[in-house]
Formats: sequence, structure tokens, C-alpha cells
Amino acid sequence: MTHCLSTLSTFARTMPSLILHSQRLDLCHPDANDFPALHAILSDPTTMAQAFAGRPMSEAESQVFFRDHFDWSHNGRRAGILRRRGQSEILGFAGLLPCAALGADDYEIGFVLAPAHWGQGYAQEIGHAQLAYGFTQLDCPRLLAQVAPDNLASRKALEKLGMALHGSTQHPVRGERLIYLKLRP
Repeated sequence: MTHCLSTLSTFARTMPSLILHSQRLDLCHPDANDFPALHAILSDPTTMAQAFAGRPMSEAESQVFFRDHFDWSHNGRRAGILRRRGQSEILGFAGLLPCAALGADDYEIGFVLAPAHWGQGYAQEIGHAQLAYGFTQLDCPRLLAQVAPDNLASRKALEKLGMALHGSTQHPVRGERLIYLKLRP
């Protein structure tokens, strides 16, 4: 019992700072020590079949992605590491990213989960938290989401979040993406 308390206490002292949280999830600012677990997700063919370029990333690509798209400046306007509340295990990543898909300075919500965490309602839960954060903390007038047309699970999650299909776009790296939109209430 003492060992468990000691481990928990060590994690609490080193717990990353939060961007936001929901009932079961913490979205944390990144730490260099998160890279191995993140690369495991980014290099997994099953996970990446529906995300970004639709293929696994090499270690070098994962490093560039981690460096360029995560919230190292702690301003809440990039991706963060997704964990269960108060725990160290990395479930995936999520966050608001700059998005010009509709020709304006918008933000898109996004979430990528390791397959072991699919089907547990985490996408919808972190999606709700991202929408609330974007509308209240960042004062966004609207938020977008981009999804591969055949990613039915993510499309369903976005619809449950109250996001409506707005159109589609052809991204040079990501390919065809459906654009979902939600206006600030």
C-alpha cells in the first residue's frame, strides 16, 4: 500500500499542467517524456488510417508533428496530451488547432485516441470540453472539425456534439475531408 501511495504522490508532484479537463479526462500541456507513447499512437496503422495523411508516421515525422502542433507555449491553442483524470497513461491527444479550411482564421477541434480507448465515449467527452473551451476561453465565434468521409465513428461523435456538416475540402496532405461546424451559442 505504501508503494502505491508513493507512486501516486510522485505522479501528482510531476503531473503536467492542464489545458482543460472533463469528468474523466485531462488534456495536458506536452512534456518531452510524452514522445514515446505519442509516437506509438502516431506510428500505429490502425489509429492513423483515419487521421491526417491516412498512414502511420515515421519517428522523424512524429518528432516534427510533436514539435510543431503541440502546445509548448502553454497558450491553449495547440494540441495536448490526453489522459484519464489524475493518471499518467496517455490515451491519445486532442486540442484546438488553427484552421483556414473555410478561408478564415478559425480553430478546429480534434482528437486521436489509441485503439484500446475507442468506444468508451472519450471522443465525445473531450469534444464537448474543447467546444466549451474554444467558445468561452478563446472567444471563438465558430469551431470546425475535419474528418475523413469514411470515418463514421468520428462523424457520429461530431454530430452528437451538435456539429453540422458544412461542406468538404481537398487537403494536399490529408486528402478529402468533411468540414463540420458549430457556431458559438
